[in-house]
Amino acid sequence: MKGDIPELYFTPTAAELKAVQSSLAARTQSLANAPLRTQAMRDADQKAREARWPTLPDQTPPKRELKVSDPKVRDLNLSQLQLAPSSVLHLKFEDDSLNHVDVPAPLEASVLARAEDLPIYSANDSSPRRETAPAPSQTAASDSSSSKTNTPKIPKWMKLGHSRQISFRRMAIH
Repeated sequence: MKGDIPELYFTPTAAELKAVQSSLAARTQSLANAPLRTQAMRDADQKAREARWPTLPDQTPPKRELKVSDPKVRDLNLSQLQLAPSSVLHLKFEDDSLNHVDVPAPLEASVLARAEDLPIYSANDSSPRRETAPAPSQTAASDSSSSKTNTPKIPKWMKLGHSRQISFRRMAIH
């Protein structure tokens, strides 16, 4: 095959073996000659390693429940809650009957007047545009035409023909 790698590529050179051996010997010497460490010293090292790479949130976006009944949260504003300048808030009422889509939000008229619709992003445009939902007749016509134009192109490296095969060879390490 045209893309095969020769077997010589996987055989390490003398310089590579010397570099690996010297790094292993240095590591062994540093561990053998290191002083005994107390639990406090090991804990301090562990904290330093953890602080070096902060943890990333498991969820996207990170979810935080902030209840009005909590006295720590009640008097704080969005900036103090680290939700400003840009956050999407999902409000959930404690009474489940108020959380349905059919029920209008029990908010003051001044609050409802300041509400803004989220921008709709187009795949072709990089700038957001605000618009209302199109009529059903318009969506049916646009679905057939947009399916051809919005289909992402598959990268060349991802396409595998029937004549091409990827083979993996197991190497024995002695």
